[in-house]
Amino acid sequence: MRNVLMLVVVVCTIIMGSSSSHAQQLLESYQAFLSERDHFNSSGQRLTTAAAIIRQDRANFHRFGLRDAGDESDSFFAIADNRAALERMLDRGRAEPGVISRIVNGTPLVRVEVWQGGAGPFVVVTLIEPSRIKTEEPQGTQLTPPSTGHIAADETIPRFNVSIEFSPSALQKLVTNQESVHISAVYYGNRRSDSYSELPGDISLGTEDVDILPGNIARLGGTPVDRNDVERIFDRKPMLFVNIYSSRKVFKDNILDCGAFQDPIDLAARDGVVMTCKLIGER
Repeated sequence: MRNVLMLVVVVCTIIMGSSSSHAQQLLESYQAFLSERDHFNSSGQRLTTAAAIIRQDRANFHRFGLRDAGDESDSFFAIADNRAALERMLDRGRAEPGVISRIVNGTPLVRVEVWQGGAGPFVVVTLIEPSRIKTEEPQGTQLTPPSTGHIAADETIPRFNVSIEFSPSALQKLVTNQESVHISAVYYGNRRSDSYSELPGDISLGTEDVDILPGNIARLGGTPVDRNDVERIFDRKPMLFVNIYSSRKVFKDNILDCGAFQDPIDLAARDGVVMTCKLIGER
C-alpha cells in the first residue's frame, strides 16, 4: 500500500466562526495542482514555503482566473482574508519528513481539507501525486479563453505595448547568458455590486503570455472577451495586471525584480506599459 504523506496543521485561530460541538466537522475540501506558476509571487520571486505556494495557488484560481488542469473550486479560500489565514495556519504546522520539500521543489497534485475541531480550525493537506500533471513552458503568445458563451467581435482587449528598462547588471546577465524575459498579462475587472457569480471577487477576462529578448517591445491585447463578462464589470472598465520575470530557460529560478503593473487597460493602451527590472538583490 502506498504511503500517503499528510501535512496536518492545528490552529487555535477561528476564521469563520466557531462550532458549539467538539466533534470534528469538514468545512471545505478541494483538489489543486501546484503548477510552476504557483511557485512564484506577483513580483516573479520564487516562493520557498509550502504555505506561500498553496496560498498563491488559491489567489491565482480566485483572483486572477489562472486555473490549471486538475484544479477544483472552493468557497472558503475565495475570500482573501481566509487565504491570508491559510498561510498562517500552515506556517504554524507540523509535517512528516518529505512533504514540505515535495511541495516546494515539485509540482504535485494535492488534496486540501479544512476541518473545524474542538480547539479551532485545522487544515489537512494530502500529497496525492508528486508530479501527476506536467506543465509546459510558454511558447510565444498564448491566450487563456476568458469564458464560454457568445464572443462579441466588438468586445476586445485594447492593444498596448510593454517595454522594459533594465539595470546595466540585469541587461548584461540576460544578454551574456542568452536568457529571455517572460511577460504575463492578466485581464480582469472589478465586479459590480449588483452582479452575481458563484465565486466572489474579480471577474476574469483571460490571460496572455509572451517571451521576448531584452531590448524588444511586446505588443499585447486585441483578444476577444465575452460581452456578458464586460457588462458585469464596474463601469465596464477592464483592469490589467502585468508581471515580468526571466523565462527560466537558462536559469532555474527567476533572476529579475521588476515589480508589477496594475491599472485600467485603457490607460495602458494610451500610455503604454513601461517597467523597470533589476537583478534580485540588486540595490
